[in-house]
Amino acid sequence: MYHRTSMAEEERYARSKLAKIIHDKTYIEGALVKSKLTCGNKNCKCARGEKHPVLYLSYKEGTKRKRLFIPQSLHADMRLAVASYKEARKLSHIISTGNLKRILRIKQ
Repeated sequence: MYHRTSMAEEERYARSKLAKIIHDKTYIEGALVKSKLTCGNKNCKCARGEKHPVLYLSYKEGTKRKRLFIPQSLHADMRLAVASYKEARKLSHIISTGNLKRILRIKQ
């Protein structure tokens, strides 16, 4: 383990921000997919071709890709959770790059 003062400022910031995401936010690995569907009601606007917009979370379970329907009441929360995961992934890459640089310096 390296002391924080030996790290680049960018890496220190990334570690701090990643810790906050992990401890304070909900994050989900996946992608949000917009789609449209018909409800089946003969008197509905979707029967005339104007389909209902829906949102799914696309995620991997093992090697298979799955979709989970997201109700309207959770759309905002899911957008935040997926965005938090993407941010955590970027921050993790910054940290990993810093670790690799330190190991390469030690190796030389």
